[in-house]
Amino acid sequence: MRKPPGTPLELGLGEAVVRREMPMKQVHRLTCVIQREGDGYVSLCAELDIASQGDTIEEARRNLAEAIQLFLEAADPSEVKTRMRTEVYYTPIEVTVG
Repeated sequence: MRKPPGTPLELGLGEAVVRREMPMKQVHRLTCVIQREGDGYVSLCAELDIASQGDTIEEARRNLAEAIQLFLEAADPSEVKTRMRTEVYYTPIEVTVG
C-alpha cells in the first residue's frame, strides 16, 4: 500500500519495525520577472538571483522554476540563506530627461 507524501513509512525487517519520516515538501513563493530579449525570453528570480531563458514566456517560466528547484535541492542551507532576499519590491518610477 502506498502512503501519501509526508507520512511515516514503516519497513518490516524481521521482528523489528523501522519508522522513517518522509520529508515534507516545501512550497516557495518567489518573484519571476520575464522580459523579451532578441528572439526569446529571459526569466529572473530576484530573490535568489537565478536566471534562465526560453523561446516562449511559458518555457522561460518553466525553465526558471526547474533551475530554482535544482538549486534549492542541491545547495547547502547556508548558501540559500545567504542568497535569499526577503524584501524585493517592484514599483513604477518616473524619470525626467532633458
